[in-house]
Amino acid sequence: MPPRRRPPPPPPPAAPTKKPSASKAAKALGLDVDEEAEIQEAWEMFMDADGSEEVGEPVVITADVRRVMMALGFDSSKEEMKEIIEILDPDKEGFVTYGMFLEVAALKMKNRDQNVEVQRAFDLFKGGTGDDSPITIADLRRVADELKENVTDQQLRDMLDEACSKEVGRGVNLKDFEAVMKRAGVL
Repeated sequence: MPPRRRPPPPPPPAAPTKKPSASKAAKALGLDVDEEAEIQEAWEMFMDADGSEEVGEPVVITADVRRVMMALGFDSSKEEMKEIIEILDPDKEGFVTYGMFLEVAALKMKNRDQNVEVQRAFDLFKGGTGDDSPITIADLRRVADELKENVTDQQLRDMLDEACSKEVGRGVNLKDFEAVMKRAGVL
């Protein structure tokens, strides 16, 4: 009887693919690799190749900064865009370097993320209805009941009084809600 043939050994495991990491500059600005890639992609759509070659680093013509910001989903007022341009091109050279733009875009991105989180938390108090009306005592009562918290109506009224601005009346609007989150150290 011939010897049994052994099956061939399994192939060696593939080397784990290393996920790219954010650059040092992006890490210092608190960006993850996906956020940095999003900024880089928008930047490259408007990058001026001739200007970049002349300057020796990637640049965008100052007039295109608004377009890059819009590609990232940032809609800025004329006044805000004027301030951004003054920061990015203080000497009015007509171009903006990627490093400078990355800093501004990172700040805008972090602010965008913060606004989204505030809106999500506000929506939780409104029962996920997407209703932009102020948070009322009924909303607080519902949340307290869901959390099985034993809270009196007077305590809920006190919470509303503490949180809402006097212009709104008996409810906490999104602006007031954000202020409460900041005072609580959540933001």
